[in-house]
Amino acid sequence: RRSLKGWRRLVPARSRRALPFSVWCAVIYLLRERNELQMCLFVLISPSSYARPGECLGVQRGERVPPAQGVTKFWSLIICPEEREKRTKLNASDDSVLLDSPWCRWMGPLFEALTAGDSEAPLWDFGHPCLAKALKEVNTRLSLPSLVPYQLRHSGASIDRVSGRRTQDEI
Repeated sequence: RRSLKGWRRLVPARSRRALPFSVWCAVIYLLRERNELQMCLFVLISPSSYARPGECLGVQRGERVPPAQGVTKFWSLIICPEEREKRTKLNASDDSVLLDSPWCRWMGPLFEALTAGDSEAPLWDFGHPCLAKALKEVNTRLSLPSLVPYQLRHSGASIDRVSGRRTQDEI
């Protein structure tokens, strides 16, 4: 019984398959055809951040941090800031995530546009149900077995590992 319990931890029953970056590029292309521009940005940012979809969708405009001269060249996200009640799955707060992936480096002007306005307003103009529905419709056109938002998290780590951008320990 204990062995089975340990095996389930090593091989989760509902593990989401990681997809290569080229598949996500196709998803972005089809979302762009649908004029879902913010979803396109979300699909680019999520794999870079390794954030769970709910955490990334919960980011407010004021939780995007611009590059600081002499400190970093990249934008970053604050996941579950301490000022708010919400915590990560591991009960953490104030997780700072650099958006340093090659596909996010050119997005500075877009990040500035996204963060303009009320700092407590949601960063995205859509929620999880809309994202899941759009991915399901895109999935139909791509003829993939399944496509769910959580795959973005798994894909980011796999893309970084395969490309040699990060070591297993860094991931």
